[in-house]
Parts: sequence; structure tokens; C-alpha cells
Amino acid sequence: MVALPMKPLPHMQNRFTLPHVREPYGKHHNSSRKIMQIKYLLILIVVVSYARASMGQSLHNDVQKIYNFEPHKISKEQQEQKGKLLDAFWEKVQKEKEKYLEPLRVELRDTTNPSFFLYDGGHLLLSLSKSKEDYQLALDAMTKCDLRDIDPADYLQTMNFFAENDLNTTAAALKIIAVDSFSAFIPLHALAVDKGLALLFILLPINTDLYLKTVIDQLSSAKDAATRKYLLSFLLYTCTCEGDAVILKYSTDKDPEVREFAIHEVELNHVSRSANRQLYQDLVKKRKEILSRISDEALDELDELSKTLKKQYDCK
Repeated sequence: MVALPMKPLPHMQNRFTLPHVREPYGKHHNSSRKIMQIKYLLILIVVVSYARASMGQSLHNDVQKIYNFEPHKISKEQQEQKGKLLDAFWEKVQKEKEKYLEPLRVELRDTTNPSFFLYDGGHLLLSLSKSKEDYQLALDAMTKCDLRDIDPADYLQTMNFFAENDLNTTAAALKIIAVDSFSAFIPLHALAVDKGLALLFILLPINTDLYLKTVIDQLSSAKDAATRKYLLSFLLYTCTCEGDAVILKYSTDKDPEVREFAIHEVELNHVSRSANRQLYQDLVKKRKEILSRISDEALDELDELSKTLKKQYDCK
């Protein structure tokens, strides 16, 4: 706390000053009262700051103690035991939202925290807040998770949620490409979503400018044929001149598997085209609506819409 300046002693007040001029009635009284108010305000600020710091430290200690594990490295029985602790942690924070919401935000910004907390804590934040800022904070934290610890279906659905809310999910999508395997099973539709299909649900709902260059760069650096085919397939669905140009380039690739795949996509791109910008934009909006549903029906609708969409832009 900053110390207030001391008042001069009475016998020192007028030394080296002009002759004393009588102050208007009540000024000294008001001044003293104002100083007391400032003192009380400063005390209050210190007390509140200390209380917040204590709550933050308490939550930080809980995070370090409860989330000190990696789910993929422990047994199912151990996961169930940890699950009880996680449930209690969630209940504690949700019951006292006003007390713990800001400390939770602080912990999610701290990338030195356990990666599983960054994902699970992101979900906890989503249960407490509907603000766009907190959505972004949750996305930033959850993208830093270890996918081996996360249910693929939950990851897919959560990132699709962010995409449908217009957040940039590029990093989240490419995280899937980087892992050895990814398969999300959606029981309601008996649908298995692989890497390629996951990209459709996580990236296509957002603005093309946010991801297109990054995806093309990722394709250029990819070493294995399977990853390159996933990315080429995705580029076909973007329905963009940039994507079509890259597909054409890979139709002469040295890898025969990749080359044949790209040649087939070039054939799919051979359609009669016109430059109907308004219809193109309307179809892109419709595509976003379709992809809000992770289902085989949505994929069927996407295929049909993409055929129409390809006719609405001319790259000549």
C-alpha cells in the first residue's frame, strides 16, 4: 500500500511560505474527511486483492494436485479414482462461480499447467461462461492438450462447436493431422470420423482465409502419402481456386499413390462454371449450417452442395 504524505507539523507550516491566508470555512474539515475516505478505499483494495490472490493460489494448488497425471498413462481403475476428484473440483468451482471464475481464467492462460487440465478446465470454463472472450480462451487452452488423453469424439464435437461460433480452429484441426491415428465414433449416427472427415467439420465452417494457406503449407511439408491424401481431399471440399491449383500440381507428383489420387480429384473439378459470387456466398453459409451436425446425413448433404458450389466460381 502506498503511504499517504504526512501533514506538516503545526509550528513548521508557515516557515519559508507566504503569510498565512485563512482558508474558506469547512475546507480543512472536508480535506480530512477526504483523506480518511482515501485511506479506507486503499485498505479495501488491499483486502480485496489479497482475497483474490488467496483464491487464485488455492485454485492453482488444486490444479497442481488434482491434475498431476496423464490419463493415457494410468489404468482404467486409476482413471475412475481420478474422475471422482475431477467431479469434486468441478462442483467446487461451479458452486462458487463468482469466486473462482477469474482464477480459472488465470490458470487456463498458464501453459505450464498439466495439459489435461487445459482441456478439462476449458470445458469447465464453457460451463460457466458464454462470452466470446471465454470461448477463445477455452479454445487456446484446449488446443494444447495431448490427444492421447482425450476422447476423439469429444475433441471433434468441441472443436466443431468453436468453428460454428466463428473461432479460428486451424491449429486444433492440424493437431489431428500431426498424430499417428485419429478416429472419432459418433454413436448416435454409428459414424466413424477419420482425419480427413474431421477436417471438414472443424475447418470448413470458418472463413477460408483463416486456414487455406496453412493447410497448403502443411501439405507441402507432409512426408507420408496418407497425410497428403487427407489434405488433398480436404482442399477439394474447400471449393477454392487456390485449392484446385494445388490439386492440379500434385497430379504430376513423384509418388504414384498421391499422383493417382490427385488425378482423380482433377477429374472431379472438371465442371461447367460461372462466376456467381452471390450464390457462392449463399452456399458457403449453407455449408456451415450443414456441418453443425456431425452425421453421415450431413456428409451426404455436403457432397451434393459441393458439386453445386464448384459451378459457382471460375478460376480463369
